[in-house]
Amino acid sequence: NSNHDGDWWRDWWHEHKAEFPVEARAMPYPTIPGVHRSAGFSLRRHAERRTIPTGAREYWLVSPGIISVPSESADPGLVIVLTDQLCTMDLARSWEETAGKAWDGRYLVALVGLPGCASLGKSPEAPTGELVAATIKDAESRTRIDSSRVFMIGEGDSGPDVYACSLEKGTLAHGFLMISSAFHTVQLPPLAAAHGRRYYLLHSKTDRKAPYFLAEAAEILLKREGAAVKLAPFDAAHNDRQNTSGRTMALRQAIQWLESGK
Repeated sequence: NSNHDGDWWRDWWHEHKAEFPVEARAMPYPTIPGVHRSAGFSLRRHAERRTIPTGAREYWLVSPGIISVPSESADPGLVIVLTDQLCTMDLARSWEETAGKAWDGRYLVALVGLPGCASLGKSPEAPTGELVAATIKDAESRTRIDSSRVFMIGEGDSGPDVYACSLEKGTLAHGFLMISSAFHTVQLPPLAAAHGRRYYLLHSKTDRKAPYFLAEAAEILLKREGAAVKLAPFDAAHNDRQNTSGRTMALRQAIQWLESGK
């Protein structure tokens, strides 16, 4: 079918290969000589549903496929995106593009639906921190990951959950990117745990749902506890997913800053 590209057919194969004989399922994917891919990923780009034991929950593990790193022995980092949106292939595809364009293919993305996400059912939920830890462990079982480059993103309503995860004593993430997220200390663990941690706050000064002064308060209070914080005002239009160039640049700069402190 000429209306579908190779990536579409690869995704179709992942969803339907169980319907074929074992011999067919065992056939390897074609590879392209000279193209370096992260270990465990044979596709040019790839998105798959994964199930983790914690609450039998699902998440999406997304790879841009082609890893652009100085050395072929280097492992990709992992960006954990908490979302309250419906977890779909289209959403996974959008983060696939982000991983390729904003981060030069050097990161895998774990797209984790928060409790209540319609695609994840109504089963009893584990605490978000446990869910994130289980997701990281599962991703590491899938392919090698540079554990020093594990970051978290919280956008909008998922932001408070990322703030809470960042304040857990045993968090496995090394930096936190907050995009247009509210900050309310009464909803969070003690801020003393922020000592030595890195926060990049992307926030529009015209945001009405989460006013800019909340980001300013987060910067002041987290710095007071010894965290490294960068507050970066940005045009609300740059956070529009249709404005891919503006959003790509903002996300590129954010991850570069988080990387600089590892």
